[in-house]
Amino acid sequence: MSDLKLLKLRTLIPAHVSFKRTVVARILRGLRIAARLHLSISEDTERTMHDLWDSIEGLDKGRLMMEMNYMLSYGAAVPSICLLERFNLLNILLPFQAAYINQQRSAKNSMMLMVSLVLGSVSNIAAGVVL
Repeated sequence: MSDLKLLKLRTLIPAHVSFKRTVVARILRGLRIAARLHLSISEDTERTMHDLWDSIEGLDKGRLMMEMNYMLSYGAAVPSICLLERFNLLNILLPFQAAYINQQRSAKNSMMLMVSLVLGSVSNIAAGVVL
């Protein structure tokens, strides 16, 4: 009950034991629930997810598609994608979307750098500073 009040996702038994039984499905299900209900993830659970994320490639393709469909449904696509990225799963599960997001992030960072340089130059000119 305290986990519900704290909005925290936690495993009932130690996370390493829980996830080793049905590793991938539990990780994806946990991320789906956390994304949909805006839950934080306990440190133990998060550490275990990071340790075991690479086993995702062993999941049956049909089960993987089902879990991904559930994750990206019901208005939870954005938080699900954020969590997938946080746990290094986005590049594995949605590589094209991950590449696009990284490209957009790089373009935005480049644009922000250019804007800050231009604004810095403008403020220097306004202040009478010659470079």
